[in-house]
Formats: sequence, C-alpha cells, structure tokens
Amino acid sequence: MVSFLKKIEDYVLAILLASLLGYHLIPYHNVTSEVQPYVQEFQVKMWDKCTPEQIRPTWQVSVMVVDDVSHFNKETVGVCHYRLLGFDVTLRRDFWEYLDDVGKQQLIYHELLHCYLNVEHENGTIMDAYHIAFTKEHMEKQLDYFLDKVCPK
Repeated sequence: MVSFLKKIEDYVLAILLASLLGYHLIPYHNVTSEVQPYVQEFQVKMWDKCTPEQIRPTWQVSVMVVDDVSHFNKETVGVCHYRLLGFDVTLRRDFWEYLDDVGKQQLIYHELLHCYLNVEHENGTIMDAYHIAFTKEHMEKQLDYFLDKVCPK
C-alpha cells in the first residue's frame, strides 16, 4: 500500500512540475493501425510477466511508421524517444514495408523493450542493433527470455 501511495505522490508531483514547465499532459495512446497488432501483442505479454514497478511509466505513448526520417542516421530503422510521461517510437516506412510479418514483430519488440523496460542492445538476440531475422517461434522465446530477465518473479 505504501508503494502505491508513493507512486500517486510521485505522479502528482510530476504533473505539477510538468504543468509549471508547460508540458502537454493530456494522456494519449497514438498507435497507427499498421503497428497496432504487434504493439498490443507485446503489451499483453509484458503485463502478463511484469509488475507495474518494473515497467517505465507510460502516460503518453506513440508508435508510428513515418516517411520523413531526416533526423535518423542512415543505419537507423527505428528509435525510441523518451518523454516526461511516456515515449514515442518512430519507424522508417521504407524499411517497415520491406519486412515480412516476423521482421515487423521483431522491430516492434526491439523498440518496445527499449521503451518500456530499458533493455539495451545485445548481440545475437532480438535486441541486436542489426536486427537478425528469426522465426516466429524463436521470436516468442526471445521475448520470453528478455521479459524473464527484466521482470523476474
């Protein structure tokens, strides 16, 4: 109960501070239809394995595939930008359209592991910076591996 009250206190303080700094505080969940199934699948698995304390607070969430990636370096295919009360995931449309279903799932899982759970790159896994391709079954095992690692019961 004390932990819950502390979270509420922290939340109220964050809202007050954000208001003073002029941040937009209306909660929103802006996930485009082309990424929605992958995001939803990830969230269901994450909430099944992790407690709220293990997940980054996400008052405002945005996941989009975009054409204008002028702010990306040429090797970047997706990026997670943290904000005061959430995050934005931006994905390159030219790369997204090149991927098959498993590749899209892998890219979304990769970025959401960064955003929700602060997982860093790890070679030979779905967190590999060069996005090694896996089968759907292997992807599920990889996600379980990271969720177990970050959210031990």
